[in-house]
Amino acid sequence: MKTKLFNSVLMVVALLTALPANAYDFMDNGLCYKINQDGVSVSVTYETNYSTPPTYSNLSGNISIPDKVTYNGASYPVTEIDFYSFRGCTDVTGVSIPSSITDIRGYAFMGCTGLTDVTIPDNVTFIGGFLFSGCTNLKNVTLPNKITRICSNTFNGCTNLTSVVIPESVTLIEEWAFANCSCLTSIIIPSSVTAIAKSTFTNCTSLTGVTTPDLAKWCGIYFGDKSANPLYNAHHLYCNGAEVQDLDIPEGTTRINAFAFAGGTNLTTLTIPTSVTAVGQQSFLGCKSLNKIYCKRPRPVSASSDAFEGVDTETCVLYVPKESEQMWWVADVWKEFVYIEAWGNGNDPNPTLRGDVNGDGIVNGADVTALYEILLEQ
Repeated sequence: MKTKLFNSVLMVVALLTALPANAYDFMDNGLCYKINQDGVSVSVTYETNYSTPPTYSNLSGNISIPDKVTYNGASYPVTEIDFYSFRGCTDVTGVSIPSSITDIRGYAFMGCTGLTDVTIPDNVTFIGGFLFSGCTNLKNVTLPNKITRICSNTFNGCTNLTSVVIPESVTLIEEWAFANCSCLTSIIIPSSVTAIAKSTFTNCTSLTGVTTPDLAKWCGIYFGDKSANPLYNAHHLYCNGAEVQDLDIPEGTTRINAFAFAGGTNLTTLTIPTSVTAVGQQSFLGCKSLNKIYCKRPRPVSASSDAFEGVDTETCVLYVPKESEQMWWVADVWKEFVYIEAWGNGNDPNPTLRGDVNGDGIVNGADVTALYEILLEQ
């Protein structure tokens, strides 16, 4: 008897675990809902198996999610849009999201190719990954000002998205978030953003401009790779309403992070203040128009071996403090610049003959001795 009972319990458990994890509890006006764990609120969820979209068998046009629903005589606020809720519902052309919603889970609108405009209310504090991935007709989206991150692949493949405003609450943009948004033309990265993961802007081939409100904070952003930086495709960086061509790194900046200005083909001059101690990997990758670099720090700045990859070191002139000029001639990375000129003390930069270590106007054995003495001092 005990064995039969035990087997029966096992069968019931097996049946329960075989049910879809997000099976809905009830349907109201064509939308499915499940009661949340708190027992007093509900989430909009999918009707059919989420792994074989569309997740609704008959849903089209503009859908309106209510702020509350009634079930078995009880009223429930609608607080969440569940994972996969409307995945692959290609006939849905619009969605109205109430202010009662605080969370929109991943994949909720993935593949909704009929969506063109979406406004997410400010009460929403979290939007999940792949949220609008593959929404090929999405042109405009308004993001809430309380989210702190844009999750991975949120807009991947939104090939008609032309612009998006990133809220100042966002600190992290995860990988592939805007990848393959081939019509995206411009983007503003707020000063709150501290990290952008790899491949975030891969194949954003229409980008023509990137705006930052703070160059110092821009230098400190962690970029996962060159494609994490929208400048790599856009080539034009703007700050305070003007294009940055003469780049003057603000004093107080301690590091220029990897890939910070990669792709900045319109940069012509660069001034590095005394506060900067390091220049990261491929920081100025492809900055082919850079023709003057002013380094104010007395001793050579530590720089990654590929920091200036793509910069023409045979024509770009490096200006350094006169009192430490010889150090720059022999410093890693900086010694690759053919023209190093001394400047300082209010004087205009004066050309220095390559190899003329002692500054006597000729290159001979005395320069070897002078170089040896400099190296002993370091």
